Amino acid sequence: VIITQALLQVRSNMLDDVAIEYDGLLAAQEETITLWLHEKYRQINTLNSVAARPDALQFLELAQKSGDFFVTYLGFADGKSIFSDGWDAAKEDPTYKVIERDWYVLAAKEKRAVITPPYVDADTKKLMLTVAAPHIENGSLKGVAAGDIMVTDLVKIVLSQPVRGGGYF
Repeated sequence: VIITQALLQVRSNMLDDVAIEYDGLLAAQEETITLWLHEKYRQINTLNSVAARPDALQFLELAQKSGDFFVTYLGFADGKSIFSDGWDAAKEDPTYKVIERDWYVLAAKEKRAVITPPYVDADTKKLMLTVAAPHIENGSLKGVAAGDIMVTDLVKIVLSQPVRGGGYF
């Protein structure tokens, strides 16, 4: 009876330790994702400051590379758009209406930086997220800056977090 009680106590202590370890791991993952997301918001918000410049494309290209975005872009309230990869919506898809895109509508509605739910990209057929932020001047929406991120990139960040003991408890 004493041995059984001792084994049950050891088992209970081990389960408590595992629960504490998992809680710590989840908190670290949450912090990593939160910091990552805030950095993406900051990078996209910064693009709004150069949206009206004639050399905005070079800033989109720089943000794409430095921010590890698949592509970055600006959509303007007048329906025009600029993409870091050179895609020309007006020439390549006359039905493309930037102001009707989910990312544009969501950022305009929320009046703050947002992230879209995951979706399958039409060209790559890969799962993507879009980070988007409205450009509001004097209370008027001028456009939305955005950047696409492959979900696999976010997964790599999450998986890069070290697990104590190599994942064994």
